[in-house]
Amino acid sequence: MAAGWLGARILGFETPWDLAHLNPPERPEEVAAERAGLSPALRWIGSYGRLVKVTEPCLRAAERILQACPDVGFVTGGSGDGQAIRDFFARSPVGNRMVLVERFVPGHSWGRILDVFLDTWPLTGGESAREMIAK
Repeated sequence: MAAGWLGARILGFETPWDLAHLNPPERPEEVAAERAGLSPALRWIGSYGRLVKVTEPCLRAAERILQACPDVGFVTGGSGDGQAIRDFFARSPVGNRMVLVERFVPGHSWGRILDVFLDTWPLTGGESAREMIAK
């Protein structure tokens, strides 16, 4: 199915999933700690997982959304080298609303922080995407 983003596609997935594993009970203290570094004045879109999956095409798509929506911020977090992401933020006209958390992040809590999960491409998310769908 065409997604309207040039060659991007919406991929099918097989169910059923273990929803108890993908959507465990909320940990309010952890959610609050993760949210503490983000402006409460913005709605947050983004992703979490391995930073290598956050490609320039993915960042350009997020940038386009932020240019059209001044009350939105983009955040991505996870393990790996974030230098290319930081470089993109530094040269973006909306880079002041882009945040990188360069460490392992607790996905179940991030799933409660993000208003919209942006899947990465061309390397799509795995468990993180399933977690977000389950929430």
